[in-house]
Amino acid sequence: NYAIFIQPNIDANALQFMMSKEPAKTLTVRDSPGTLHLIPRTGSKRTQLGIKIPAQGPSETDVQFCNAYEDGGNVIIDAVLSEASSTAKSLSWPWGSSLEEYQSAASKKSLWRYTVDAISGLVTKTQLLGTHCFFGTVNPAVSSQKHKYVYMAVGALGSEVAPPQGIARLDCETGQTSSWMPDPREFCGEPMYAQRQGLENEEDGGYILSVLYNGKAKQNELVVLEASNI
Repeated sequence: NYAIFIQPNIDANALQFMMSKEPAKTLTVRDSPGTLHLIPRTGSKRTQLGIKIPAQGPSETDVQFCNAYEDGGNVIIDAVLSEASSTAKSLSWPWGSSLEEYQSAASKKSLWRYTVDAISGLVTKTQLLGTHCFFGTVNPAVSSQKHKYVYMAVGALGSEVAPPQGIARLDCETGQTSSWMPDPREFCGEPMYAQRQGLENEEDGGYILSVLYNGKAKQNELVVLEASNI
């Protein structure tokens, strides 16, 4: 019933932007709550809501939405959030010549869940996965519906900042995580879910696709993983 929009609390230096034309260098995150907007879709009888998000955990400046759905009177939103207190530096390919250079420019990311009471306006934030992760996705068949699994790219150093390297699957009901890691010089991109004929009714019955870059050979290949057995 809703379209979802998150408005972070940010200061902008207009003069610096006019001189550099680089948003990342001109924005500063305020240490105060952002706002979650629930906007009714055309034809809905719901009212538009603007709800303050508690200033706990990561800020809302770099949100990568995975999925959202209604559960009774609640709206559930899963998203990858950045833990940087200010906007991260601009990263350009190939992200850096060393792990230290990458870590100096990138911010810690983790998977979180917003639970929004659309009646009272209460918002709670819960961390689903502390592993450094990117680009969370679900089976498109459960988009805007309750999902069990989230697939994402993950770093190779657990909760420490690291480039996206492997692919992980989180079971949101049990909290169990399974992951696949390539060789040390190989790095995965954004995972995508592909349906498998005959298993359309199974949420994890398809494949996870990603482009794998070999930093030593400077070549790419397509990785195909079973969604049920990463």
